[in-house]
Amino acid sequence: MTPTELPSTAPREMSPIEARLYHHLAEHASSEADFIASYRELEKAPDTPEAARYLIRLVVEDEERHHRLFHEMTSALGHSVYSTDDPEAVPDLSYGPPTEAFEAGTARFLAAEKADQKQLRSLRKELRALRGQMLPFRDTDLWVLLIELMEHDTAKHIHLLTFIRDHAAARPKNTGRPLPPPKSTAARKAAALLADADGGAAVYMSGVTRRVRLVGDRARLAPLRST
Repeated sequence: MTPTELPSTAPREMSPIEARLYHHLAEHASSEADFIASYRELEKAPDTPEAARYLIRLVVEDEERHHRLFHEMTSALGHSVYSTDDPEAVPDLSYGPPTEAFEAGTARFLAAEKADQKQLRSLRKELRALRGQMLPFRDTDLWVLLIELMEHDTAKHIHLLTFIRDHAAARPKNTGRPLPPPKSTAARKAAALLADADGGAAVYMSGVTRRVRLVGDRARLAPLRST
């Protein structure tokens, strides 16, 4: 699925720090798209060897995933301003006690990936030992490279599953520190409106940090992650 094009400028309601991060992510997503187009030109060039064309396609697959991830991070940052959900955005981390089935499934897949890692390592060594002995496939160097790439992918899977396992057992961090004064003009105006309305209602509710934002001429509280 092709990601929806994002605005090149950050939403006005963002703080300066958020706006800089939004600009950096959006700029990187745009440069990734140009990079992918250049890779495709090299892949389709008539003088590109077939083996190189095969490997370039693998690179393009990774670059397309990187482009999608940068787009989803940028989208998540933009939609957090308005507290809206976007199916193309990176979701927020959720907390809560995991089910036994989820814990068992995560442990099972983690063990399987670690076993696969050992098998791939053994296969790579075997292919190197057979170099020059497999007719008509006299050169197994490309095969060894592909196995090495699978090893990298498996290591990535183990990293992801370990994060899932550890995060499921974690709890959100909450230092209880007061929210710092808002820096943006819109946030300061919204804070003043709230102070006039209810004598400065607390902006630290139920353990969740909330920042005051001004949307149009109405003040509201936009949820943010706990710090």
